Amino acid sequence: HTSEHLQELWSQLMSPQGDAMLTFLFPPMDPFSPNAFDLVREVRKALARQTAEENSKGGAPIRFLTFSPGSVLMDLIDVTSGQLPVCFIGCAIVCLTLIAIWFGSVFIPFKLLLTVVVPITWTYGAGLYVYEDGVLDWIGIAGVHRTGDAGLDWTVPMFTLTFMMGLALDYEIFLFERVREFREEGFGECESIQLGLAATGGTISSAGLIMALTFVAQMLGSIPVTNQMGFILVFSIVVDTFVVRSILVPAMLSLIPCANYWPAHMPKPRFEWLGDFKTSPFEEEEGDQNDEDGDGKFDRDAVALKVGLEDGDDADME
Repeated sequence: HTSEHLQELWSQLMSPQGDAMLTFLFPPMDPFSPNAFDLVREVRKALARQTAEENSKGGAPIRFLTFSPGSVLMDLIDVTSGQLPVCFIGCAIVCLTLIAIWFGSVFIPFKLLLTVVVPITWTYGAGLYVYEDGVLDWIGIAGVHRTGDAGLDWTVPMFTLTFMMGLALDYEIFLFERVREFREEGFGECESIQLGLAATGGTISSAGLIMALTFVAQMLGSIPVTNQMGFILVFSIVVDTFVVRSILVPAMLSLIPCANYWPAHMPKPRFEWLGDFKTSPFEEEEGDQNDEDGDGKFDRDAVALKVGLEDGDDADME
């Protein structure tokens, strides 16, 4: 009976042709832990050395391989992590190209790219600070609490990276569209940025708050991965709405503002009150000075009235 059982076991471990054999190992560790991933890498290196050594002796070729649930997950992480930068770069190229075509500007995509990349680094840095270092553990809320030593789950960047880029560009396009409109109507470079920010501030802030409150629900669940994605999205929305849109984007647009529209030609500024700036070489030479009546002054009440009307027109932007 013993020999029959051994033969049955042998038939399960050997291939029907007798050219492959299966060996089981059961290491005492979590098969999906970092230690298990390290073990898989070491076993693969050892088997590669053994394969080379056996084949160097001559005879029939032989190959040693390893398979485990941990190795499958490790390979999946390696493949997706390697393709994520390619996906992000491809998505950024397509989006920024469309923005350049829509606005007819060569340099504005490069300015907006910086305002996208910087907050993304802030957001993932905050995620690591919360879920790796446990900076908010003292609050006692499960949604912002560490889960052992697991840290930030590897799926979080996969599901949130391109979403954050689209969200950031969405609000920035709204803002720059209004800035361009003011510039085309004769306002100065920095004046157009100021008026555009004032005209769109309420609408973009309201839209950002609504979206942030929507994703807060993910932080209230009991699944750590959804909690982490909820935190990443909420943090990104809040930063993009109240920091990037109100500080970083206007600052970038104010750097060499004449390049925001090139090669398009803008009319010569007629309304300026934020200081003297050199006229852009890309702007048209014709046009009036800073007033329409020739008295050297601009109508501040008319400007304020226009901003109020434009702000009301933004209600459909969300």
